[in-house]
Amino acid sequence: MNPMWAVFFGWIASAWAGGESQQNVVGGAPAATGAWPDVAAIYWGWSTGCTGVLIAPDLVLTAGHCSGGITGVRLELLADDKLPKKGPGRNDDGNFVLTEFALKAIATGEGQGRKTTKVAFAEAKADFSQKNFDAKKAIDGKIDNSGWGSHPKIGTDRTAIFIPKETFGAEGGSRLTFTLNQNYNSKKHAIGKFRLLVTTDEKVEIGPPSDIGAILVLAGDKRSDEQRKRITGYFKSADKDFAAKTKELAEAKKPRPVDPKLKGFKATLAKAEQPLTIDPKLAELRRAKDLSEKQQGTIRLTAAQDIAWALINSPAFLFNR
Repeated sequence: MNPMWAVFFGWIASAWAGGESQQNVVGGAPAATGAWPDVAAIYWGWSTGCTGVLIAPDLVLTAGHCSGGITGVRLELLADDKLPKKGPGRNDDGNFVLTEFALKAIATGEGQGRKTTKVAFAEAKADFSQKNFDAKKAIDGKIDNSGWGSHPKIGTDRTAIFIPKETFGAEGGSRLTFTLNQNYNSKKHAIGKFRLLVTTDEKVEIGPPSDIGAILVLAGDKRSDEQRKRITGYFKSADKDFAAKTKELAEAKKPRPVDPKLKGFKATLAKAEQPLTIDPKLAELRRAKDLSEKQQGTIRLTAAQDIAWALINSPAFLFNR
């Protein structure tokens, strides 16, 4: 069974928030998409629960009225055509660096006295981390020039989960304040489009993206062609055996290298098939033979030529001419 996650949607420095399939309402009145760029919708099991707000420059998202006993936080960074190289970061190559991920839980239930708890994380995992930019560096308590990055795997969604040392959130309701610090020295490695989720499941795993979970809830005959394509593409990319077999198949289809010995045999055969070079002496004898045969065929002409040649070279003939 897929884990149940509560979902927080948002863009960083962008006018988008909430799901696309429902009518957005702010202050009791319908709100057009983009009219409230800092408002994010929060869902429990894909049903609306509460809202949150995006705040610059530290990009803090606050969510209220959420359940207690939270066992994990999931951060999904979403690729988008509006981002450089489809993101999920805003750097020119699509990369990002999350230098520190922090969370506070403020009790909002009756009689709770707005008790504030800073959540300490025991573990951080990602579906992919850049060399020297592991997800664990986003919870090391240091807001410096390190953190979680994704180069060279960009242009696709990235996911990280953060597991607290102990469950948090008050049963009477809590306001969660997420802080996504992005202090990399380039000032360009910010996150683009993202989604935050929390869960109360006992076992917290990265699992498939939340949109895959939403599709899997639907009966097979209720899924659109685009949804089927999305599921197929995701599980193909996530299946290590499939990727390995695909690679093996591609290698098997490549032309086999030519055996060096076979190459040598072919060269020898090609040389042997070339016409033999005629010996110069043999060529001279053949020419003499051909001339002799022609002379034998015209004996009288040859005799006349011989007499003419003798007269021309006779001293007497030369004197009397």
